[in-house]
Formats: sequence, structure tokens, C-alpha cells
Amino acid sequence: MKNKVDTINTVHVISRGNKWAVLKHNGKRASKIFTHKEEAFFYARQISDKVIVHNKDATVSFSCGC
Repeated sequence: MKNKVDTINTVHVISRGNKWAVLKHNGKRASKIFTHKEEAFFYARQISDKVIVHNKDATVSFSCGC
């Protein structure tokens, strides 16, 4: 059960064209859209301690707090 609870609070930074979106785990709509990946990451850290950052090709770049 621990893994399910952990994923509920996780947010992802993903590429959306030339911009970067912050989404809650299993979310369909972005919480916010940013021009730069770094801005998206800093916002994601403000709303969650568990962040997974993806590259433009959707592979995981890095994660923190997991």
C-alpha cells in the first residue's frame, strides 16, 4: 500500500511541444505550463516533495524525494 500512497503525491514535469508542463501523477490536465524546464521543476518542488522530471522523449531525466 505504501507505493500507492507515494504515487498520489508525486508530480511529473513533462514536455508539451516547446513548453514544460507540471502534472499530478495520473493527471490529464497540467497544473501549470512553463517555457523552461527549470521553472517547471521549481514549481513542482513547491507543490510536492516527490518530483519526476522527464526528457522531451518521455524518458526519466531524474527524480527527487522518491
